Amino acid sequence: MSTEKHGKRRKILQPQITEEDKERKEEEVFSNSNPLSFSVLLSVDFLFFLYAFHAAISIRYWFAIDIAIRYRYRSYRAFSIASSDIDSDSERTT
Repeated sequence: MSTEKHGKRRKILQPQITEEDKERKEEEVFSNSNPLSFSVLLSVDFLFFLYAFHAAISIRYWFAIDIAIRYRYRSYRAFSIASSDIDSDSERTT
């Protein structure tokens, strides 16, 4: 009997959230967005960080491709000829 009273009391004290309330809350969140957040995203420091991060990722990517190509073709006969410095070869210089 006491659990029934507490159960009813909990149901009464808890607010009922409807779909309209959820939609209204979402609209409030999007309509009250802080304009300061947009200025931070477009600040010079942030744009420089974005550029530097993108450049670092690109450099690592191209080095990884270079290493993969060298590893794949290291035993290929023409690779040793193409990768050697002809000017430093004493047999080929006059």
